[in-house]
Amino acid sequence: MIADMKRAFDLSKAAKLLVSDPAAKDFVKAVKVFDAVSSVRLDLQSVEVSARALSDMRGHEGDSDVSSLGLALMTHAVVTYSRATHTKAVERFNVGITASYNKDDLRVHQSIVDLRNSVIAHFGSGESGWHDERVVYFENGNRAGLTTVHKRTNFEGNTIDQLLHLCSKAISYAKQLERDRASVLSEVLSKVPREVEAVIDHCIFEPFNFYDGSESAIRSFWENHRAFQESRNQ
Repeated sequence: MIADMKRAFDLSKAAKLLVSDPAAKDFVKAVKVFDAVSSVRLDLQSVEVSARALSDMRGHEGDSDVSSLGLALMTHAVVTYSRATHTKAVERFNVGITASYNKDDLRVHQSIVDLRNSVIAHFGSGESGWHDERVVYFENGNRAGLTTVHKRTNFEGNTIDQLLHLCSKAISYAKQLERDRASVLSEVLSKVPREVEAVIDHCIFEPFNFYDGSESAIRSFWENHRAFQESRNQ
């Protein structure tokens, strides 16, 4: 093989084309389970970024801009964490990321999921303490009327710490799963039938198109992209 030749193949595209081919069953499954854990790892890393940003905001919760940004970050962190670790997805295999948690971690995990379900994704009773809204009738001298009052917690320190703790464990476990599943996929690739290999060969991955012509992204793909399974062709 020519030393400076550059080629890449879109295994996700090939798996979609081959999803109904019995000869490609092992290949399709191996691609999907590897892709699923990589996707979950990306979700968890984005949660960690949001949680760290929230942690840096401590002490400035009274600032209206900080409060608004904190609400957006907390919503992203809780919803994305729940999606990565709990919510069932049609297009993503169940990774089982909570297998790395102990009993205390699982209780904290469930509290985050409950927060997503009862406060953030759906409007709950308010008993959680994250929001309190009341209808009030008031009398003030010669004035009387109806009004509403509310208070809401946009982000809370204990939840931030819990997310950071869970993400630390979950990301580490996800990376190990990625390595394991990459090994399986690499082994499957070495044994695919010729007709499956022919389909893969036609699924060329073009970094220029994928990265919309970004020179830095293309260069990073070829030079800095981390490889789970790598061989050196002589």
